[in-house]
Amino acid sequence: MNSRTTKTLASSLPILRTIFGKLNLAKRLGIHQGQGENG
Repeated sequence: MNSRTTKTLASSLPILRTIFGKLNLAKRLGIHQGQGENG
């Protein structure tokens, strides 16, 4: 059980990191665009 859970977590971590990274980039781009339009 432990080995399986660790393997699944290890395999899912990169995917989660990429997803969160894309979300962060989208937020940054959106914020920058919003500031540019407002400012």
